[in-house]
Amino acid sequence: MAQSSAESLLTLINDILDFSKVDSGKMELEFIDFNLRNMLGGFAEAMGLQAEQKGLELILDVTQIDESLVRGDPGRLRQILTNIVGNAIKFTTVGEIVIHAELHSIDDQLWQFNCRIEDTGLGIPEDKMSILFDSFSQVDASTTRKYGGTGLGLAIVKKLAKLMSGGISVSSEHGKGSCFVINIQLQKSNKSQQVIPQVDMQKLNILVVDDNATNREVLCGQFEYWGAKVVSVNGGQQALDVCNKRIQKTDIDFFDIAFLDMQMPDMDGAELGKKLKQDQRFSKMKLVMMTSMAHQGQARHFADIGFSAYFSKPTTTSDLFDALSVVAEDGKALQQADPLVTKHYLKSLKRSDSGTSSNLHKESFNNTRVLIVEDNHVNQLVATGILNGHGFKMIDIAANGFEAITSLQESPEDAPYAVVLMDCLMPEMDGYEASRQIRAGKAGERNKLIPIIAMTANAMEGDREKCLKSGMNDYLSKPIDPELLISKLREWLKLK
Repeated sequence: MAQSSAESLLTLINDILDFSKVDSGKMELEFIDFNLRNMLGGFAEAMGLQAEQKGLELILDVTQIDESLVRGDPGRLRQILTNIVGNAIKFTTVGEIVIHAELHSIDDQLWQFNCRIEDTGLGIPEDKMSILFDSFSQVDASTTRKYGGTGLGLAIVKKLAKLMSGGISVSSEHGKGSCFVINIQLQKSNKSQQVIPQVDMQKLNILVVDDNATNREVLCGQFEYWGAKVVSVNGGQQALDVCNKRIQKTDIDFFDIAFLDMQMPDMDGAELGKKLKQDQRFSKMKLVMMTSMAHQGQARHFADIGFSAYFSKPTTTSDLFDALSVVAEDGKALQQADPLVTKHYLKSLKRSDSGTSSNLHKESFNNTRVLIVEDNHVNQLVATGILNGHGFKMIDIAANGFEAITSLQESPEDAPYAVVLMDCLMPEMDGYEASRQIRAGKAGERNKLIPIIAMTANAMEGDREKCLKSGMNDYLSKPIDPELLISKLREWLKLK
């Protein structure tokens, strides 16, 4: 309850700060290289749980994005999408939310990013459309009590889109849903490569079975765009009929892989999988389960049926890449999957391929010594608790910059610190000055290059740059997100 209340208050404060910064022209955008497809995939997965809890289908379509990297501000883009998709989920009780994303070239320097978000929700009355993007306004006063919200989200979205040299528009029919269209400009990255799957798609014959027409359209569109031959049907019996007809044809190869939706009327994906596996004529066809969040954790059950892989909806490009690469290859990676290929198994393969450890168990951190530099006792306890919960045993505390430098100087040669978590605002010597002195060698030559991660309540524009200029390696804003903290530690400790 405390965490939830704090996050709600933080959201309100951030909304007001964002609105005031944009309104006064004080907000500056970041321009960094980022993987647009991965960002959209991660975003869709995060929002997918909210949609699943309401029994909604969240569908992501990125078939029109070929480039791996673009330059821009991924945090602000995600903020725009979170506002729109969050509203779509909030005001939709039955049906689906579809995210269509496209990337088109403007010139040698710029991309036009278009994103269309459609829902089957309440819709917006025509006489309320004109105030939709006004600050502190909502379509109906009753929604404040039923749904909550500050009335600032869409106003901020409009201003952010304009800041990114774009805009936002909406069309809607009351009672039948809404369609928001976002268009912004992104810079081209000289590090970008075209996204190409790791298998020869032109040799693959794929069967897609899903009762949701939009899902089928998106999946088939992606596979066909890559060059695969695809057949789609909307139910289990239709799939069996197609397989029976296909196996009798000598001039067409049988299906290599079938992607089955779990939740279908009359015959669900598990029952269909059983029937396909019981027929020896179809034994060479690999099965991949597409399941909702609610069915996660049933890896052994699906493996016993005969599925080779499964992943949760919404379907992301990364899921398709990984499933196709491992299942279609039918090699060692597939054989070693226990009990079958899952998203977590695929991530471990990626880490192994890149030459880093795939062992992410808590004992990986047993001998990792961490120095927390923080003057607030509660924050010391919170950070220590998070680290202890993830297997860190060797943790020391320093209350200011002077103590941090002394701790680093006096650390034993056989047990040096591996990383420093540094607060910025502290008495006697703050984190900025402490970091500068560490980089200058005041904490010993062996500590000059030690990773320093800022943990600070300062979350304004320019604070991150101030941390980096003082010699820190990375930045975390308070309140500390446990998963993000551990992710940063894995990155800098090379334990990804």
